[in-house]
Amino acid sequence: MFQSSKAVKNIFYLNLFIFVLTLLNGNPIYRIFALYPPHKGFELWQLFTYQFLHGGFLHIIFNMLAFLSFGPSVEDILGSRKFTNCYLACGISGALLYMLITPPPYILVGASASIFGILVMFAVFFPNVKLYLFFLPFGFKSKYFVSVIVFWEIIQGFLVRDGIGHWGHVGGAVLGLIFALAEKNKSKYAGNS
Repeated sequence: MFQSSKAVKNIFYLNLFIFVLTLLNGNPIYRIFALYPPHKGFELWQLFTYQFLHGGFLHIIFNMLAFLSFGPSVEDILGSRKFTNCYLACGISGALLYMLITPPPYILVGASASIFGILVMFAVFFPNVKLYLFFLPFGFKSKYFVSVIVFWEIIQGFLVRDGIGHWGHVGGAVLGLIFALAEKNKSKYAGNS
């Protein structure tokens, strides 16, 4: 499963390990490491640590399923170190956009912003790969599928206040797009030298 995906493996197991810790004694962990608004206990490290906390079984299952589906292909392109840095930076970018736009009070947890960044990178690197939903017999090219998902998150961010970090997802996606385009541009010019 993780033959060439060292970073994906490490991030996956770290998420699972921290989730088990929160099941055993979550309140102090969330109180210290979740992302809080500036006037309610925000600390700088929370921009990083919130990415490894999850709000329940479905939250971590869907996040890790998406991560395992798209992460290894992106890691193959970027290499483990750059992949890890992009993953963490997309999570931080998501947190910053979320804090900028979402009015308090809020508590943000989850790897979704990071995963949205990885998802967008996948769509840039593999734009014509078909993605399939469980209940549909036909696929969608990743460039269209991911574009629709990100656009939907923007709409949700404007229209609903449902406790989901829509603007965090958008922030991760935007930085993922920037990273992927920079990587493709760099590869294009490296091939011409």
